[in-house]
Amino acid sequence: MDDAAQRPRAPYGGRTREEYADLLREKLTPPSLRFTLAFAGLFQLTHELLKSAILDKVREYYWRGFDGSTQLYDEDAYTRDVLEPSLQGGRPNRFRGSVAWLVRAEAITSTEADRLQSIYSHRHELTHELGKYLVDIDKNPDLDLYVEALALLRKIQNFWAQMEIDTGGLITLEGEDIDATADAAVPLSAYLLELCIEAVDESRVSAPNAPDPSGMQERRS
Repeated sequence: MDDAAQRPRAPYGGRTREEYADLLREKLTPPSLRFTLAFAGLFQLTHELLKSAILDKVREYYWRGFDGSTQLYDEDAYTRDVLEPSLQGGRPNRFRGSVAWLVRAEAITSTEADRLQSIYSHRHELTHELGKYLVDIDKNPDLDLYVEALALLRKIQNFWAQMEIDTGGLITLEGEDIDATADAAVPLSAYLLELCIEAVDESRVSAPNAPDPSGMQERRS
């Protein structure tokens, strides 16, 4: 075992007791707690939208209509293209297979696909170890990773929107084709997410110890 591993951890993270106490008091103020709780919920929502854009939309690609009340899918093609390439230990992983499908379709890059694991891991921490983010002064939600998650979500949504435009799948309530670009075809879920982001941004104003989301609009556009 090396010397660094044997050395005891510095008390208060290398801070004085007074510095640590001041930071902890700031961390535990109602505005800071509200921001952390709101951001955790926002990250969870964004992660669920990503899962839907990946898992559900790839599955829908193989939808072939109805037989009475039963939905029909091209199961052979779905198994060949999504499930079989994802086999690990003899069992398929739908998420991994769907991500690989999007990479092959050039919806996202292999580097972006790898970042999805980091996004999932942070979502897992925010969900199952939320207490640490509420009381540990050295643990804050990862705003930069959230911006990455937003960019990936928008990129994947644009891919599906462009596919619908190309196949005449976007229509008005009157049944007319919509003449739009993928950027303009914003799904309702994306609009709801924008409203949630604005709400969390406002909650941060009075939270002195929260990460600064200034410039988020520019970074996620």
